[in-house]
Amino acid sequence: MGAGDADDGYDSDGCVARADGDADSARARRAWSSACRGSSRCWTEIAMWNQTTSTVEITVELPANTRGRDVRVTVDDGALTVWTSWHGVVEGLSGALARRVKADETAWSVASDALEIVLAKDADRDGDPWGCVFADARLGCAKSPREVLKDMVFADEPFDSADDFSLESRALLGEMRQRHAALVRGALVDPGDDLDFKLGLALNANARFA
Repeated sequence: MGAGDADDGYDSDGCVARADGDADSARARRAWSSACRGSSRCWTEIAMWNQTTSTVEITVELPANTRGRDVRVTVDDGALTVWTSWHGVVEGLSGALARRVKADETAWSVASDALEIVLAKDADRDGDPWGCVFADARLGCAKSPREVLKDMVFADEPFDSADDFSLESRALLGEMRQRHAALVRGALVDPGDDLDFKLGLALNANARFA
């Protein structure tokens, strides 16, 4: 580290260079790295994701006092890479994406000790709901069909009136309402065993609800 670096108030790891804070910052970064080293802990302890019909939104908790220049995010149509100055490429947050995105419309930022990534879905070529951020579900970011449905229901997006639907869509909507009413009456099995329900979400027919 050069003399100029020492003057900016940070040490070589990017931690705030204040006597009482160095040890705490270093411990926090080691714990963060441990959680993200190719482990599903990354998605249970520091990262979460939600989606709308057009975006996938990822929030990652960062160690205190992380600066914007300590983090880099790169995205192409089929892959995401997250890098930090104290860890390098973050295995639990990097890899081939589950579906295609529009790299030029993706955005990310660091603020309030959190990394926010907004991936723009390539709905023209691949508009189905996402069941996982990455193609490798072993990274621990997979959601159950019930969780995916919750994402889509609470996406808070504008919708068309049923009066504007085609006759075919109105018929499908009527069938869905009948299914819902039957489920409320207890006349249907758990939706986790309903193949049509899963296929409607374009999810694996073998998946189980949590």
